[in-house]
Amino acid sequence: VYEGSISAGVRRIEAITGPAADRYLSEQLDTLAAVKEMLKNPADVRAGLKKLLDEHQALQKELDALKKDRAKGMAGDLESKFEDLAEIKALISKVDLPGGEIKDLVFSLVKKHSNALVALASGQDGKAVLTIGLGPDALKAGFSAKKLISESAPLISGGGGGQDNFATAGGKNPGGIDKALERIRELISVF
Repeated sequence: VYEGSISAGVRRIEAITGPAADRYLSEQLDTLAAVKEMLKNPADVRAGLKKLLDEHQALQKELDALKKDRAKGMAGDLESKFEDLAEIKALISKVDLPGGEIKDLVFSLVKKHSNALVALASGQDGKAVLTIGLGPDALKAGFSAKKLISESAPLISGGGGGQDNFATAGGKNPGGIDKALERIRELISVF
């Protein structure tokens, strides 16, 4: 049932014999029968499983494309929410997206506006995510995403980090998102 290396030049072989081998084979056959039933009893289990995995992969690609389209659509909606703060364009908003999609959205918005500071937050599944990105001109003005995250992350009962141009934080308190975003706005205003 197992064969592998345990040290240089030494192999380990494990086997089952006697009544234990009969039980092992019976369990393996039961498992195979259950898998066949889940796959709706195909003639070839391997082909049925491969077909299922291929379908899953195709659906995952389709879902990823839909998520990107949703993020692009949201980027267009958020464009109107930019405001002029401390000589930069700032977008400080709560969005209904998972963390990975927020990251892509922040990067796309910062890419469009070199003087942008984008701070987006989301609360899903009892967790909070805060993401901040800066364009090159906002960086030159002295802003730091890392510093803004370190000042606002405690308000979502979390922590995070990153670099001056991009930083994220995760926390256990989605109820603190509005306070965290307000803190970011305050920090930008007093700059």
